[in-house]
Parts: sequence; structure tokens; C-alpha cells
Amino acid sequence: MSYVLCIRPQDNTTKFLERIPNALENTFQEIVKYINIEPSDQAHVTCYDEILRVPEDGFIIFLGHGTREYLQGAVIRGFSNAGYAKREFINSDNIDIFKDKKVFCLSCYSSDKLGDIAIEKGAKTFVGFGEIPTELSEFEEEQEQPLKRIISDFKGIIQETVRESLIFALHNDLSINQMILHLKLLLNKKHGDVIINHKGKRDRRELGEFIYKMKKQIKVFGNGDFKVIG
Repeated sequence: MSYVLCIRPQDNTTKFLERIPNALENTFQEIVKYINIEPSDQAHVTCYDEILRVPEDGFIIFLGHGTREYLQGAVIRGFSNAGYAKREFINSDNIDIFKDKKVFCLSCYSSDKLGDIAIEKGAKTFVGFGEIPTELSEFEEEQEQPLKRIISDFKGIIQETVRESLIFALHNDLSINQMILHLKLLLNKKHGDVIINHKGKRDRRELGEFIYKMKKQIKVFGNGDFKVIG
């Protein structure tokens, strides 16, 4: 049975990615389920249960923050002690939850050790990404003003190219490898458009570098010849 589970832990800094699951749900209502994990321990437990219910060969999309060690859960940044943070949602201890499934993980550094561990623990395919800078806090303070504009443009490119590649893959019964090739082609087009048409020499250089690094650091672990669905 074709089944796609899309997961985005609530976090204001990843809200720009919400257009991806919304578009998938609207276009493929019969096979796509979207979980926007709320900031509570129970919501994360419920999401674990949903992942376990994904059938063999199911496709899981994770949209959120991460490190080389784990995928982060919901984060609400509040004043004083009013916030909530599930720092380690999925790590090496529970990543076997992806066993027999195909995973697309739009999360920083997921192309490092997490991909290898996921395959070792039974995932069929795991798509990971490298460094994806989307927050000013990731840069030196003196760079803040020009980068605010560049990061905003980059976030738009991320959500647009990933959304279009996923929809194209599901419409055309592509394999994981074919989907990633299509995503890289879309990023190449964006890169060329930025270099030729983007205003401002520095913006053009910085934004072009972000796009290039994103494309270069995408990695497919396991068998990329599996179909995205089916």
C-alpha cells in the first residue's frame, strides 16, 4: 500500500517548510498524512506510534532541525521557563523505528552519521542533507544585515525546490535516486538564475554558495533504486 508520512515538529524557525506538507496533502490526499508535532511529550509519543504504523516500503519525510547525532523534536522558544524543547526526538538509540522504510530527512547534518546508522538498523533508504543555514544565529553578528536578506531568499528556494521534487516524484512514480537527481536539477536552475539575475554582487555570491553546498551535500544511503512509493 502506498503511504507517505510527513513530519514537522513545531518550531517557528522551520515554519517556512510548512508549504511542503500542505502541498503534498492537498495533491495526494489519499496517501499522504501530515503530522505537525505539538510541543508536548505526549505528542512525540503519538508520532512515534504513527511511524511504527507506516507499512513496509512506506515513505517518511522529516522536516526539521537536527545535528550529526539526532533529529530534533518540537521547540517553543519562550521567556524564562515558559518554553519547551524535545532536543533528541530520533537518535541512534531509537532510529530503528525507520526499519523497512524509506526516509527523506530535510535536516542539517543528516547526511553525516545518522544515515549510516539508519541503514545499519534496517531502513531501506535514507536521504540526508548537509549544512543548511537558515538562521542568523548561525553566523557572526557583523554579517547579520546583509545575510538576513540572503537567508530569506534561500529559505524560499529550499521549500520550493524540495516541494516540487517531491510532488514530481509522486506524480511520476520515480525512484529515490531519480527524485534526488530532479531536486539537484532544480537547484542547478536556481543557482544559474541567481548568478545571472540576482541583484547585488555579494548577495549573488553568498546565495549561490548556499545553493551549491546544499546540492553537493545531499546523500542517499542504502538502496536508492527503490520507488518513492510502492
